[in-house]
Amino acid sequence: MKHNWENKRLGEVCKLSAGGDKPVETTKEKTLTNVIPVYSNGIEKDGLYGYCSKAKVFNDALTISGRGTIGYPSIKREPFVPIIRLIVAEPKDNIKVDYLYYWVHNRRFSGNGVTIPQLTVPMIKNEIIPVPPMDVQEQIVAELDKINEIISDCKEAIRNLDALAQSLFYDYFGDPITNPKGWDTVTLGFVSSKISNGANAKIEHDTYKSSGIMFFRCQNVWKNRIDYSDIVYVDEKFNQQFKSSSLKHNDLLVTKIGRLYTENSSLGRVSIYEGEDDKANLSGNLSFIRLTNEVNPQFILYMLISDYFRDYVRNTTTGGIDKRALNNSQLKAFPIFLPPLELQKKFAARIEQIKQQKKCLEETIANMQTLLNSRMDYWFN
Repeated sequence: MKHNWENKRLGEVCKLSAGGDKPVETTKEKTLTNVIPVYSNGIEKDGLYGYCSKAKVFNDALTISGRGTIGYPSIKREPFVPIIRLIVAEPKDNIKVDYLYYWVHNRRFSGNGVTIPQLTVPMIKNEIIPVPPMDVQEQIVAELDKINEIISDCKEAIRNLDALAQSLFYDYFGDPITNPKGWDTVTLGFVSSKISNGANAKIEHDTYKSSGIMFFRCQNVWKNRIDYSDIVYVDEKFNQQFKSSSLKHNDLLVTKIGRLYTENSSLGRVSIYEGEDDKANLSGNLSFIRLTNEVNPQFILYMLISDYFRDYVRNTTTGGIDKRALNNSQLKAFPIFLPPLELQKKFAARIEQIKQQKKCLEETIANMQTLLNSRMDYWFN
């Protein structure tokens, strides 16, 4: 043992259980009688499902997602009810819940390269966990908490910069719904040279490559952000075969299919491709918008990440709540106002300043995350 600590099975240091069916009286919001949180598997709001009247877990506990985002840990410090096989670990006297959180986070139960449909208590109860003295646990938690605090502060600063950027849009141009400055109104199609689908390609087992031309999918496109963490690649032959969807610098990417009212719905998310011409392509579940020189891409981007566009998507797409589709005709028909190009460029210059500030914060987050992973590896492996 690297630290000469006692090793124990997880089932020895914790009371392990799994949630069952949701209570019949569960409501989505708090009521006079329903004030006890009900938690399920999931990351959003740490899995908060709703509220009921009677708790089942009363001690500080760690919940571990057994489905969906398998292995996601969350500390619960108030009485609650777990449901839908959500795993609950209630630490015994010789272990802190905060220390347990970091150990589970480092353990990454779903990160062993094996796809599992769910995580269960029998699957983890014999996991070996190092149990240092309580004062050492407190030292470890304090160190890791400090790193996480820096990461959290940086993320909050980024959220504030995003809010500032959105506020600047309204300062420069006014509300796009009421158009108080009386700008001329046109359609998105009017200021676009092309609005088209991604590649209608059949994905074979060898389509994706380890390097080459970036190939964007829905999970890569978020609100004003491209996530490169799980980017895939195609070769130049594929890119030439689907040349009509090969991207150009400053093309806007739009997700076309998804649920309607979820916080991170994949329906109508928009971001901007800032890479080189013809060095990326995209899947058929995405559309791209290529603008004319009459508008600034950042101005149109902020129009499309506004509540105005979100409401347009909700009002014009058809289907159920769980799945709707946005088509190119609807994108082309989206009404926008058209301020002078010089004013759009001034706005874009301010946005560029904000982007540089965000870049510095994102680099700090990346460095702190690397440090956090290194320190967890030191303590737990």
